[in-house]
Amino acid sequence: MNTNNSSKKIMIFAGGTGGHIYPAIAIASCLKKQNCSIQWVGATNKMEAKIVPQHGFKINFLNISGIRRKGIIAKLLAPFMLQIAVIQAVKLIIKHRPNIVLAMGGFVSAPGGIAAKLCFKKLYIHEQNAIAGMTNKGLSLLANVIFESYRNTFKNKKAIFTGNPLRDSIVKRFKDKKPILNQAKKLNLLLFGGSLGARILNQNLCNLVNKNHDITDKFNIKHQTGENLYQEVLQEYQDNSRIEILPFITDMDKQLDWADIVICRAGAGSVAECAAAGCVAIFIPLPTAVDDHQTYNAKYLSNKKAAILLPQPQLNSENLIDILNKLFDDRKNMLKIATQAHTMACFSSTDKIVEQMLK
Repeated sequence: MNTNNSSKKIMIFAGGTGGHIYPAIAIASCLKKQNCSIQWVGATNKMEAKIVPQHGFKINFLNISGIRRKGIIAKLLAPFMLQIAVIQAVKLIIKHRPNIVLAMGGFVSAPGGIAAKLCFKKLYIHEQNAIAGMTNKGLSLLANVIFESYRNTFKNKKAIFTGNPLRDSIVKRFKDKKPILNQAKKLNLLLFGGSLGARILNQNLCNLVNKNHDITDKFNIKHQTGENLYQEVLQEYQDNSRIEILPFITDMDKQLDWADIVICRAGAGSVAECAAAGCVAIFIPLPTAVDDHQTYNAKYLSNKKAAILLPQPQLNSENLIDILNKLFDDRKNMLKIATQAHTMACFSSTDKIVEQMLK
């Protein structure tokens, strides 16, 4: 890869959720190693305001927010707010004069992508999910290159399959670490619902443990609740001394390394990281996700027998304990699932994207 890129200026539009932010951080970190200058643009009062500076990047802000599940007034105002945000983005592009603009999807990327084309800048977009979001569907018409995490998300000659960029800590820990057959008396089970938690996942694991007191004879259990739901879960367990309960996870690479089985939603980041870790994942897609994209994310692995898909309408403590007991009793099948998942992981995703951007 060309390392003489000290004059390359990259502007990244990413924010709103960790699913947009963390892949962008992986790309930005790799670009920084190639001596590129990075300017990040996010939305005001969103999680990127805290996360991005923690990773060493300066951040600028646009006054814009999403319109899904908003009232009629917000939707009527949306075109005017978009115009204002485009003007703000154009001003940032004129000020910082980037060579390349990268938009990661989500509402902050819409004005960024439009502004990039108005300023005659190269526009690259990245789609994390198997079903493209509304913003990236629109920007795909303007983009010079489209990076996709799942094959054939876009029926477009500009699309390049790269996979979803992984955190550097995940790549370092798991790239050369193959899954092994675990014959231990007890398996390690991790449930996580993301930074905000997932109440229905919490409730079902609590019910499962409360109804099956011997489950801790088979499984060491860690339960990440979400910070706001932590106290609620503590009270839900009849005996929480047998479970390690965490409000949030800051060292996901270590936790996935510990886990044999993971129960989680099927956001793009979770799917990519579980595959990389070679965990046996039980994905429970969020049924209200836009265009049901989490189900399609999960099916990318489950259709290849690289994960287990449990739709939320079928989620109850009885079905969950049945799946767990079958896995516990058939370790060779667990190894097959884990190995297939690890094989499908895209450890070189970030490098592929950066190589294309710096051509």
